[in-house]
Amino acid sequence: EIPRVTGVQTCALPIFAEREWLAKFVVEGSSGTSSGLDVVFSHWDCQENNVLQTPYGLRLIDFEYSGMEHQAFDIATYFLECTIDYLHDEYPYYKLCLHNFPTETEQRFFCCVYLSEYLGVAVKPEDAAVSVLLERVQRFTLVSHLLWAFWSVIRAQQQPMDGGFDYLHWAQTRWLLYRQSKDAMLEALRGSVCGLRRMKQHCCACWAWSWASPQRPLRPCRILRVVRSPSITVL
Repeated sequence: EIPRVTGVQTCALPIFAEREWLAKFVVEGSSGTSSGLDVVFSHWDCQENNVLQTPYGLRLIDFEYSGMEHQAFDIATYFLECTIDYLHDEYPYYKLCLHNFPTETEQRFFCCVYLSEYLGVAVKPEDAAVSVLLERVQRFTLVSHLLWAFWSVIRAQQQPMDGGFDYLHWAQTRWLLYRQSKDAMLEALRGSVCGLRRMKQHCCACWAWSWASPQRPLRPCRILRVVRSPSITVL
């Protein structure tokens, strides 16, 4: 069953207007080398099947969608992909596990390691630069949802069923996630300082209140635990 948005007034625009609005929203109000807006080589599809843990460190594979993109996009996509199981063996052949979204501590750890490597200086999880990057990453989660919703509609026309995977079902799921995350994000921003504090405390996955799974202990992401590997290489 496709999750439904409940108890939220959605702010969805006509689809092309939505794209234009989002293009402006994700880049407004921030600048600088730690803002997440630097354009760098990006993977674009950092999901569980494309990140391998080997005896030699992490290996990234499958670069068919790779290109130049804002840093925050790849980080946002990776955080969201921590909540998705594509190996689920029942229809629609994927499963959302929203409780697996990285905690704020895990997000800060990931971003401080990333910035330390990118800037060439030691960055701590509590540094302001990490907060700035995370706020930008939160906005780019909307880009990831909308992009994969569009992609899935196109993919469904090309290959309606791929090993049982229902692309239209997935498109609707990502579209509803986009709408509800957008509503919650705009509501938080309208709350000014208090809203920004809420936005730091609640990740985009947790904003899908009506979709929440039963309460379970948060399980650290496997990749986050090994991010300190000496090297991350690509195949």
